[in-house]
Amino acid sequence: MFTFGDVLGIVALLVGVCLTGWATLLAFSLLFPARAEQAAAAIDRSPMAVGVRGLVLTVLTVIVAIVLVQVHKPVFVAITWLLVLSVLSLAALGGSGLAMLMARRIQAHEPHLSAYTALMRGAALVVVPGILPVFGWFLVAPVMLIMGVGAGTRALRLVSVAGQV
Repeated sequence: MFTFGDVLGIVALLVGVCLTGWATLLAFSLLFPARAEQAAAAIDRSPMAVGVRGLVLTVLTVIVAIVLVQVHKPVFVAITWLLVLSVLSLAALGGSGLAMLMARRIQAHEPHLSAYTALMRGAALVVVPGILPVFGWFLVAPVMLIMGVGAGTRALRLVSVAGQV
């Protein structure tokens, strides 16, 4: 049985995750606008290739992280954290590109909006659907994360596909 405090804690956690995710996407969009634009262009040009690239890199990262964390040595745990945090940073960069892409589409429908307002709405539209119970947790959020990793690698040109430079 959940108490009122438990429910309030869960709601506060969800709101906090949404706000920090939203702020992260805005910060990456504003701090690295050229890279975020490259990520947006990669998603717009070939979303399937970005998704496959992100899926491969995410699966490889999970496998390597599981193997490294099993070693139970502080150095390997630190390497695991650095690996996971770097991939999450790639996801934030790619997610900021997705937010920029959403912002452009929002501005196409509402031309009177400023670029910053459209970016805030775009970032919210990327983050908020991930908190929907079941559907958002197990489908929307992982897909956004995987797309973000793929777009982030493309923006940094970490993984190159033959014919694309």
